[in-house]
Parts: sequence; structure tokens; C-alpha cells
Amino acid sequence: MSSFLSSAKNQRFTIVSVLGGIALVITAIVVFPHLFLALDTQLSFPAEMSSSDRAVYLQQRHEALGMKDPGQDFSFVYQEIGTIRLALKDYDGATESFKRAHEGNPKGPGPYRGMALSAYYSNQNKIAERYFLDTLKLSPHRSEYWLELGELYSDRLKDLIKAQNFYERAVRQNPGDSNVLQAYANFLGNKKNDFKKAIEIWKEIQKRNPDHAGDYNRVIEELRKKGS
Repeated sequence: MSSFLSSAKNQRFTIVSVLGGIALVITAIVVFPHLFLALDTQLSFPAEMSSSDRAVYLQQRHEALGMKDPGQDFSFVYQEIGTIRLALKDYDGATESFKRAHEGNPKGPGPYRGMALSAYYSNQNKIAERYFLDTLKLSPHRSEYWLELGELYSDRLKDLIKAQNFYERAVRQNPGDSNVLQAYANFLGNKKNDFKKAIEIWKEIQKRNPDHAGDYNRVIEELRKKGS
């Protein structure tokens, strides 16, 4: 009898131990990733930043951590944290966040674009080029991605032939966007000294935006003077 009771106690102890172990595993799965996320998304502020400005960024971080859909492996959260760190000019921290976002969302262009911008603002131009091209492969229909590469080749890498190709592709992707046309016109007038073509584009922009005709007239006249 005592042997039977002892055996029953051991069985109950084993069951309790197993259940306790399962509970610990579940706790680790549910809680630890969130604890790691909280630690992994801390923000670094410039020493001169005011407490009120810091509060704005901390609120943005709080909202990111509370996203209803955090994405696979918190990829959407890391994307937002990367954007916040980018605004804070914490380019190394932003890059790490965007890399984590990419791990959970490898088919999304956002993480690559974030890494490209981090590299661009920290003057790592060849790295920026690689990530901008990766972004474009994943989303070739976004005119702003073509524009960003055009600006990179024009302003940083000094390859005006490639730059013009990307600007022209941006216009083909979205010919109805006056902002795209304006970027191309600025490139032609300021970098290529193709004043005639730049004026043609500015006139087209002027037709689409008659409320700002005076401003565009001044730009056109300035280009005419440069080309004369």
C-alpha cells in the first residue's frame, strides 16, 4: 500500500514538473522575445536634444512597439524603429533595425530602402547604391526609387549618364507627377546644362500648376539667361 502511494506521489510530482516545464517554455516563448525587443529598440538621443523633442520620439517608439500587426519576427516594428533612428541620425542603429526588419520581411522593399538611406546619409555611397538597387528590384514601379538612384549618381557618384537614365525612367514610371518632372528639370538645368530641355519641362509643369505660374516663370527666365 505504501509503495502504491509513493508511486502515485511520484507520478503526480512528475506531471507537475512536466506542466511546470511547459509553462516555463511558453513563458519564454511569449515573454522573452518582447523583453528582447524592448531592449533592442532603445533610442539614442543627441545630448543637446530637448526633453520635449525626446518625448516625441519616445511616443513614436511606444506606438511602434504596440502595433497590432508587428509583422513576422517583429519586422514591421523594426521597420518603424529604423525610421525613428534614421530621423535621430543614429545611422548605425537604423541600419541594424532595418536588417532585422529584412530578416522577417525579405520580400519587402522598405528595409532595403532604409539601409540605403542610412548608408547615403553616412556617406557610404557604394553601399547606398547596392541597397537602392536591391530596393528597385523588389519594387520597380515606384518612381521615387528611380529618383533616389538618379540623385545618388548625380550628386554623390558623379555619373551623369547613369543619373539621367534613372531620372528618365522615373518620368516614364510616373509622367503625371509634377514632383518627378521638377526633379528631372532641376537635374537637366543644374547638372547637365541642358537648358532648352529643362525649360520645356518647366513649361509643362507650369501648365499643370497655373496657381504658381509666376514662380515657374522666374525659373524659366533664369534658365534662359544661363543658356544665352
